[in-house]
Amino acid sequence: MFTPLAMEDSSFIWQSRFEADHAAPHDDGFRPGAKFKPAAANAAYSLQTTAADYARFLQAVLLGARLEASTSRLWLTPQVNLPQGRYESLEAVAPDRDLAVAWGLGWGLKPEHGTFFHWGWNVGANAFAIGSPTRGTALALFTNGDGGTEIVPDVVATLFPGRRPSLAWLGYP
Repeated sequence: MFTPLAMEDSSFIWQSRFEADHAAPHDDGFRPGAKFKPAAANAAYSLQTTAADYARFLQAVLLGARLEASTSRLWLTPQVNLPQGRYESLEAVAPDRDLAVAWGLGWGLKPEHGTFFHWGWNVGANAFAIGSPTRGTALALFTNGDGGTEIVPDVVATLFPGRRPSLAWLGYP
């Protein structure tokens, strides 16, 4: 996906060319830490990218680019409603389902709002993305600090006002 979408500053493993231009991670006390430099690719946590490259990816999602129309629709169609609040799947009893938040194929969904979302957290870095195909609008928010989640609700509200069940589900302040 990197080549077709011209995501030239993205990789699932650390590239030496990233050394000259990267953000140092910070803990919740604002102390800088060592940059995570994955040597092996892992789709769950090793993506190294820029906000500009990720915005190209979000634009492709909004347009359904490079996908059959039926596949694009399926990608953002609720497959299962999520439990209320995040929980460990090994618990004996699952909590009630949250009808305001669902999971599609790789995306969190807010069916009532017609939006999709995704987030990421590595030590010293946080990311949140949200988009609306009907509005043709998306936001990629990357922070280089453990406390980065604190700004997410205010920033998201500037482009996506109103109740955001995804933020509550994720436990954002």
